[in-house]
Amino acid sequence: MYQLSFSGSAHSFRTMLEVLRFLRDDASVAAVDAAKIALTFFSHPVSVTRYNGTLTVRRPGTATSLFLSLIDEIDAAYFRPSFAALEPWQIRREHWQLLYLAFELAREPLYLFSSDQVAQANEEAAKSGRRVLDLFELLQDESQRIRPRIPVVASVLDFAETSVPSGRWSAVVPGDRQQRRCP
Repeated sequence: MYQLSFSGSAHSFRTMLEVLRFLRDDASVAAVDAAKIALTFFSHPVSVTRYNGTLTVRRPGTATSLFLSLIDEIDAAYFRPSFAALEPWQIRREHWQLLYLAFELAREPLYLFSSDQVAQANEEAAKSGRRVLDLFELLQDESQRIRPRIPVVASVLDFAETSVPSGRWSAVVPGDRQQRRCP
């Protein structure tokens, strides 16, 4: 459980993606100095900072493990609560939007990670024969490895591989009329 407090306000979140969505989108926190925001994860402090004027967090660890932890958190909280995979129609619209936020954030690695973490991830990628850290590839590899665990991500990525010749995926969030696209 994440606890966020600032200027006399307190908020609780189940996942880091919810924290990031709040920091990016909520007007009540946008003008607050990052140093005046307290964020904890089960009583352990988490650093809040600004990247290009937008509030974000910095956590220790590798970029790969941190990104996968974002997916694991929403999987456990909203897609497979109690280790039982929900059907797509059973998942609330706001929880689908968290998954789409993960795809959006995959395009902005410096929003999620420090420059040192990105540099380390790029070095690791080069050692394994890839050019640079590719969070979309990481999502695809993870969904292939744990296909039964995250059927939603797997089905979105399968759609991208088989149905979209341009290499771009698109899908509609259940209950949402807006089509989402990601490179």
